[in-house]
Amino acid sequence: MKQLIYLTALALTLSLWSCGGSNDDVESPDDPNTPELPELPDNPDDPDNPDDPNKPDYPDLELSATEFSVDASGGENELGIYYNSSWTLTGTTDWCTASATRGKGPDTLTITVSPNTGAARTTTLTITAGTRTPTQTQTLTVTQANSPDLDIILYTMEDVKEFAKTGKKKIAGSLKIVRGGGTEITTLTHLNNQLEEIEGDLIIECGSLKNLDGLYGLKRIGGSLKLSHGSMPDLEGLNNLTAIGNDFVIEGSGRFALESLTSFQGLNKLSTIGGSFKISAEDNSLENFSSFEGLESLTSIGSDFVIEGSSSFFSPYHSLESLTSFRGLNKLSSIGGSFKIENSLYNLSSFDAMTSLKTISGDITINYCSKVYDFCIFKPLIGSSYQGTFVVSNCGYNPTKYQVLNGECSKQPEE
Repeated sequence: MKQLIYLTALALTLSLWSCGGSNDDVESPDDPNTPELPELPDNPDDPDNPDDPNKPDYPDLELSATEFSVDASGGENELGIYYNSSWTLTGTTDWCTASATRGKGPDTLTITVSPNTGAARTTTLTITAGTRTPTQTQTLTVTQANSPDLDIILYTMEDVKEFAKTGKKKIAGSLKIVRGGGTEITTLTHLNNQLEEIEGDLIIECGSLKNLDGLYGLKRIGGSLKLSHGSMPDLEGLNNLTAIGNDFVIEGSGRFALESLTSFQGLNKLSTIGGSFKISAEDNSLENFSSFEGLESLTSIGSDFVIEGSSSFFSPYHSLESLTSFRGLNKLSSIGGSFKIENSLYNLSSFDAMTSLKTISGDITINYCSKVYDFCIFKPLIGSSYQGTFVVSNCGYNPTKYQVLNGECSKQPEE
């Protein structure tokens, strides 16, 4: 009997030791009989989790730049994308590529532009963010200059006459009228109004040029119109120009530069400026420029509208000292970028002529306009949907954005 009890106890002990010490019965991840574990719930802090209480419904997508201008030799530019989730990029071409076309979270891309052997070219890259409706989009415009081999450069009257003999109606590159050796260019009448289109820029840097007669056939400039030196009182000769694809720049870059220019008469058919409209006056230049007359057909500016004057501590004269109003811009309705009036426009007294202005997409900065006391024209432009800043300083009256919105947008000049 004692022997039976002993054997039974020994068997029970061996059985317990076998269960606790052997690995044969431990569940293996490869064992097909191993039960599946339940899925864990989504991490509430995961940026792609729609149930994340800390994630905004539609986080803002931002880019480090909205446009790249690249010369004909090409090159690389970095583009920062700022977004907390997935995004895609479209619009690349055989000459403009990106280091990535999709990603998640903030990233820096390399935009590569190949050398250009032809006409100027432009593409728009679109970055789309979010997978739910509505998605957000931002665009980057990449513009590359034409090959220098396509440019026409006129230095002398002899050059003007020789180019006229070609009978060209279209220039695939840019037309540059500059001061050079030989007989200085005083007129373009020998061009016989044959030229109808310039794919690149029209650049005028010739102080002896008295007028633009000879360009009456020109209807479109695909690039920019840049005027920095000349003796013309207006822009008569460009009467049939309807569109400037990129920037319109008037730059008085030297002492008394463009001193004869008084207005934009001659541009009466110009309706759109695709890029920025900039007037920059240094060293007492543009001293007789008094109004925007001649731009009565202009309705839209694609990017910034900038006027920059200057003054000298040692001189009683100031650049743009004859500019008193915005007369001539009565049909301008939209500015796609910022509105900046800066530095010593001492005689500017009013913005009232811009009665059709409905949209300014960027910041509004007005500085050193000591005779301006009325900013009411900006009240409908800076309401609840306006995302830019509104800053007025060193003017006759310096209201804040909130004062303008509350009706305190003007003030009587102090006697």
